[in-house]
Amino acid sequence: MAGQIIILPGVSAAASVGAARIDMTVADRIAARMSNLKHVVSARSLTAVAGGGVSGRCRATGVSLVPKGTTTALKLFDVAGKRALGLSNILAAGLGLPAGSQTPSYTAVLTVNIGQADIDSVAISTSPILLGGSNAGDTVNLNALQYFGAAGTPPNIFTARGSDAASPFASVVRPGGTWVIAVVDFDNNTKTVSLAINQAATFATMLKTTEHAPAVDDYVEIGNHSNATSSLRSSKVGDLFLFGDSVLSSALGRSQLADLIAALKTEYGIA
Repeated sequence: MAGQIIILPGVSAAASVGAARIDMTVADRIAARMSNLKHVVSARSLTAVAGGGVSGRCRATGVSLVPKGTTTALKLFDVAGKRALGLSNILAAGLGLPAGSQTPSYTAVLTVNIGQADIDSVAISTSPILLGGSNAGDTVNLNALQYFGAAGTPPNIFTARGSDAASPFASVVRPGGTWVIAVVDFDNNTKTVSLAINQAATFATMLKTTEHAPAVDDYVEIGNHSNATSSLRSSKVGDLFLFGDSVLSSALGRSQLADLIAALKTEYGIA
């Protein structure tokens, strides 16, 4: 069943400073037609909270998002004309999707801006987790997308661990540019994690040894509220589309994913 994006009555989507307010982009419309769309988080639809922090809802379900950790550190930025979610300081904070947002198989498509401090980092421990997840007790059990700068092997890579927060992982070198689009896919039937950046034709893959078996209340999180050194740090996320199954498992899914990436590249000015 195709997903849907809910526009809440009386709720205006936030836009970049000086820009027109738009509720749905071309990418939003493409994602809404795709099977198994589970959650959508857009920084432009989040609201800054007085005293620090943000609030907002999943645009696919209307359910409230859940700030985690040092919640006042969550902050909205404008990056090259696009609204982005980041941190005011390097603190343990993240934005949780609704309980149950982890599924055995999944595909995540997210737009990412990597901060210069994270690019220059020479310590493995200071590498931002851009998309993770935890159980109902807030213990990290998923590391879907992480970035390693100067400390990476090789340097300047994205990594995806698929079913858990442990090695092995698939990796792709970060291309130049202010924004990049990351595609992380995990097929629990084959235990294969796939990772691509700025395109959906060629994926780096890795076979995991463990299945992904989330409990009913396990959730996905933008960032990492459990550890400040591997939180979002100086990096930021613009849009997140989360699907409750492996999009790569069908020819139709692959075709629609390519359309979604093309639309996002246009919206974010990626060549």
